Amino acid sequence: MSAIINATLSDLDIANPVISQSGSFPLRTFLPEGDIDLSIFLNKDCEDAILQFDLLHELKVVFEKMQLDECSGIKQVCYVNLADVKVLKVNARGINVDVTFRQYGGSLSLQFLEYINLIFDSRLETQLMFFKMCIILCKAYIN
Repeated sequence: MSAIINATLSDLDIANPVISQSGSFPLRTFLPEGDIDLSIFLNKDCEDAILQFDLLHELKVVFEKMQLDECSGIKQVCYVNLADVKVLKVNARGINVDVTFRQYGGSLSLQFLEYINLIFDSRLETQLMFFKMCIILCKAYIN
């Protein structure tokens, strides 16, 4: 998925994008039906240029073309642009992926939760990831 995004951005003359994962997948607290959250960050020069068009819409067009090819593994593409945060939702080989642009909150939350987990493990003098197990238990109970 990141390779496709990088190639599309390269075609749009956007150099050096940073694609960051956030949410439960990099925190390793995901459930089997969970999704992968990606956010695209660009350097300041590219961000000024990108304001001229909708980056996620451009990616949507690329994924819709790939969806026509059955070998690509792209099953569903949905662009939610009426919400506060625009999201491109893609189902790739049975895995749901949400792509956003310039959303720092998810990355910051991930860092915070990793830090809390580190504190729990150091206080308990263990490597059991007690905090993460509590998160998984709560998520499983809610579902």
